[in-house]
Amino acid sequence: MNLAQYIRALIDALRKAHPVAFARMREIVGARKARIILDEDRVDAWFERGQFLVRSASQRRKVHGTGRTDSITVLDLLNSYIEVNAAILKGRLEVQGKADDVSRIFVAIDILLDVSSRTPALQTLARRFEAERESRTTRWSSSTNGSGGLFSDRAAQNQLLARLDLLA
Repeated sequence: MNLAQYIRALIDALRKAHPVAFARMREIVGARKARIILDEDRVDAWFERGQFLVRSASQRRKVHGTGRTDSITVLDLLNSYIEVNAAILKGRLEVQGKADDVSRIFVAIDILLDVSSRTPALQTLARRFEAERESRTTRWSSSTNGSGGLFSDRAAQNQLLARLDLLA
């Protein structure tokens, strides 16, 4: 299953199993387009006229936010070995875009992760993703999987704040 097929399947399973969560995601994301880069795969995803669309990434398509990560990080997120904020602080998840756009995209990710933990169809997709991807990856050591939370790594936090020009 390629990245576009996986994302389509996730959103379709969310729509069927939790229509209220799906509607909330659509409302939060609005007309924003996201570029998702996983390993070497690149797709653009957005809602248009009530439909969820995923296409191969195009430099001609304007996106509101870009997220880049690898399969190992996705597996760690799915298995709750790391949280989104810790993945960002540790450089395992890179994001670009205006603050409001990126924030809304992260809320959509949080909705998906929250619903995934209690939805059999989404759990099945996660296991399939894990089976297909894990054989191609090398696991991070337990010292780098970052289960300590947002403020467990002060140096990473300060690097992020400096990069965003937010240090006092």
